[in-house]
Amino acid sequence: MSRVEERLASAAPWFLALYLLFPPLFKAALQPLAPVDLTVLLAIPTATIGVAWVAINRSRLGRHQLLAASLWLGLTALVIFGVMWAPDRGIAARTVAYFVLLGALPLLAAFPVAADQARVRQFLLAFFGAGAVLVAIGTVALFTGDLGGRELIGANRLSVARALLLVPLIGMPVLAWHRRFGPGMWTLILISSVALFVGLATSSRAALIFALLLGLGMAVGSVLWSRRRRDVLARAAALAGCTAIVFVAMSGLLPQHSPARFGLLFDAVVQIIGGEEPSGDGEVPGATPSGDSDPGDDMEVVGGESVAVRVALFSRAWEAFLDHPLVGVGTGGFEIVTATADIEGDDYPHNLVLHFASDFGVLGLAMLGAFGVATLVRWRPDSSISVALGVTVAFLLLNAMVSNGIYDNRMLWGAWLVLLARPLASVEPRTPAMATVQR
Repeated sequence: MSRVEERLASAAPWFLALYLLFPPLFKAALQPLAPVDLTVLLAIPTATIGVAWVAINRSRLGRHQLLAASLWLGLTALVIFGVMWAPDRGIAARTVAYFVLLGALPLLAAFPVAADQARVRQFLLAFFGAGAVLVAIGTVALFTGDLGGRELIGANRLSVARALLLVPLIGMPVLAWHRRFGPGMWTLILISSVALFVGLATSSRAALIFALLLGLGMAVGSVLWSRRRRDVLARAAALAGCTAIVFVAMSGLLPQHSPARFGLLFDAVVQIIGGEEPSGDGEVPGATPSGDSDPGDDMEVVGGESVAVRVALFSRAWEAFLDHPLVGVGTGGFEIVTATADIEGDDYPHNLVLHFASDFGVLGLAMLGAFGVATLVRWRPDSSISVALGVTVAFLLLNAMVSNGIYDNRMLWGAWLVLLARPLASVEPRTPAMATVQR
């Protein structure tokens, strides 16, 4: 490996993680201090690292890297050629420029990250570290009463909750895999417990529900397939006990509207199951709704209206798919064809599957399905790093079912490319903690 290639590779995990995490979490606070757009500023070095590394190693890419590159190139081509049948080519062209310059090129930095197990570990460590910082910020905000923390953590609680809840999700495979259970493990348990509480305080319902479901799935899987069930159960009990203590000790700091929002979600689900339109007009104690129309902005939408808006957007995306089933309405077309008198056109339907269906039809669904099939073929729980990476992608993918779309979901695409481009053979030795029973 040349000195240039080595420097590119060593910088890749940190620049990629910074590019994926900084804009949604901290850009709102620091952008006024910068003379240029911070997303663009971070995209330039990240894209340079990715493009340069791929260009240097283009003749040495393995099959797994070629598969990931083919999928990423296919998605980029689909977005570009979707301009041809888009209802507004001006909006489509801007969408293509946005996706290529701020998505397709910078996320090539996933390839040097995936090429080495140590760099994948550093990448996940950066995700964990960003979540731990938000745990500290959120805890201080709760104790001081500044729950909003808009100046510190930006404007979208869903993004904050995702980063917070990755702390226990990335930490759980470490707890289950490694034999030693000392002060470091107890620190990890404590941080994870507080992260769950602060995640509840953000009142982001979907992220917390998905995190709990994935955590429960990991715990059950570890118990079923581990050769050290007693140790795994003991650590799961320690995490559950510590979480219960934290929730009881800090319950007085929890804002009234945080648990109330879960009640509104339950009511909305009951209405949907009963064939009714979710009313979305419930009142939340202690909440101060604003006129912000973005259903993804959970910092402002504190009632049940976000569910009603999402259901309406889902319906419009499905109708767009039925009207144009083969190739959809084209790149960036959802906003144009779904705008009606009763709802302003939204950039995306807040569901990744429906966004592919509405914009690219069956062709888009086939592309998304190819990513899914490749993941099932490529991913193996052969180490704590592999499990943590797989759970990270699963968590971000589940959240993409209620927020974000194709063109702006850089966090999901970046982590997904790292998973797909990573070799199956792990350099981390297998231990009995999470090893599957060989038949």
